Amino acid sequence: MFSRSKTESAPMAERPQPTRREGGDAPSIISAGVVIKGDLASAGDIQLDGTLEGDIRCAALTIGESGRVKGTIHADALVVRGRIDGTVFSNTVRLDKSAQVDGDLTHRSIAIEAGAKVTGHIIHRDKPLDMQTDTSVTARKPASTAQPERLSPGTTALPGNDSSPVAKSIAGS
Repeated sequence: MFSRSKTESAPMAERPQPTRREGGDAPSIISAGVVIKGDLASAGDIQLDGTLEGDIRCAALTIGESGRVKGTIHADALVVRGRIDGTVFSNTVRLDKSAQVDGDLTHRSIAIEAGAKVTGHIIHRDKPLDMQTDTSVTARKPASTAQPERLSPGTTALPGNDSSPVAKSIAGS
């Protein structure tokens, strides 16, 4: 009556085991109402429902609707339902409809639900976690700035078009 047939259940050794990240199988939880001022690092997963004022590095970060981060985030996987004021570097990013991000998002893969708000740049990189904090779009400077070619004092040619009528009239030809 309560017995199982042999085809219904595989022995424990044959069942696929869930993949576990370093740091244990349960995420570290920062509850709503908790405020942390300083940097936070974990080899495992973090569920943030409180507030963090500082940088965070972890395997996976889930920011709940009441969660807030003011700083830089480095996470392999990121799910945002709350608010971020800062820079994000993550391989996979998911912004739920309640997400608010004010800053640059550097990612390899991103999903954005309708209603999510992003004020900043969304930047695709193959290896976003290899990037340094100061390489966001706002901190980057062009390698070189284009300068007009100088022919002689008082004359200027348009780059790549020395025979144009404007270049000839400037050069006095």
